[in-house]
Amino acid sequence: MNLPGEEFDRGIQKWGGFILSEHSEQIEHEEKHLNWKEAMSAKNIEMILSEALLHQQTVIIQQKLPVYNPDGFPEADLIGRIVGIQDGDIWLRSGEKNVKVFFDSIHHVACKEGESKWYT
Repeated sequence: MNLPGEEFDRGIQKWGGFILSEHSEQIEHEEKHLNWKEAMSAKNIEMILSEALLHQQTVIIQQKLPVYNPDGFPEADLIGRIVGIQDGDIWLRSGEKNVKVFFDSIHHVACKEGESKWYT
């Protein structure tokens, strides 16, 4: 019952817009980040990298985080062709530069689909 001069309090309803906007911001924030791909065993990673090197295919590598963080998002994938292997580490030609990738830091690797070889 409302008496004259008293404001009507809608209770939780007045917070609905606030909660919705916070939720929307959280969803947008999560969409900006990449998702983790399925973790691969060292044997599978080695097999895919060997195949990519043999056929000169472009590889897409998702690296582990440098410091373990269970809630962390992965960094952008490294994309390039394998140009060399030194002391068990991989050198990728990515764009205009060579990038060193530590084998132990690889979380997931895949070959780029439907690509022609660089020498054709």
